[in-house]
Amino acid sequence: MIEILTADNFHEECESKLPPESSTWFSFYSSILGKIVTDPALFLVPIDDHLVHRGHGVFDTCNVIDGKAYGLDFHIDRFLKSAELAQITHSYTKAGLKALILSTIAASKKKNDVFVRYWMGSGRGNFDISPSKCPTHGTLYICVHEYKRVPKEMEKGRKEFAVNVPLKPNLLATIKSNNYLLNALCALKSEEKGGALGIMINKEGKVFESSIANVGILDKNGTLCWPKFDEVLAGTTVKRLFELSQNLVDKNKIKNREYKNIFLYELFEAKEVFFFG
Repeated sequence: MIEILTADNFHEECESKLPPESSTWFSFYSSILGKIVTDPALFLVPIDDHLVHRGHGVFDTCNVIDGKAYGLDFHIDRFLKSAELAQITHSYTKAGLKALILSTIAASKKKNDVFVRYWMGSGRGNFDISPSKCPTHGTLYICVHEYKRVPKEMEKGRKEFAVNVPLKPNLLATIKSNNYLLNALCALKSEEKGGALGIMINKEGKVFESSIANVGILDKNGTLCWPKFDEVLAGTTVKRLFELSQNLVDKNKIKNREYKNIFLYELFEAKEVFFFG
């Protein structure tokens, strides 16, 4: 018979079941509590949150380097746009979100090799398909954990594979939603072949994105290219690089840079293929 747990020993049980990697989880904010915790056993999300049982939620991220949250403004803008497109009712402002995220980072007491993830759910309080009758809307969770750097052996390149998985419709492809099923399948299919993240293509060989990154190439003519953002997520790293790479054009380091349709054969012809996280 399964034991019925009580509040008295709940924390102890949760703590005893933590995975080894939990030692690299540093701080967590929950709008349900309105507080920050630093005990990984308390990094919890309620099952009645539509973020969990319906996947109705969005998320975004940022890196912390030298005590600074890199590109946080870009990421929050995208986060709020995703929430709008997902029809999530909330009262958060950009300034308010920024303050909550920075406070959670500060609570971690870490200044380098830190990654921040934050989610907004459409509501909690029932198990309906629609969140309209939820007593609480716009739930927010922020987690600060260790950033896993790319292994040294991969700095000079890695093996990857194009995979055939169903592609997201445009709405889901351009929202950073909590539904990453197709992304996970992309990575799994690449792992089966000896890769890691995979590259999504359609039947015509058109290149879309990786499971967790934008794809780009330096083509055979020296032009830096990325797929257009109308069918893939608008990556903040790609946007920033597009701005900075004009300097490479001016110095004749590359011929040009552009957003365009890219096909599988061009990856094989390219001088280099990139992933942009």
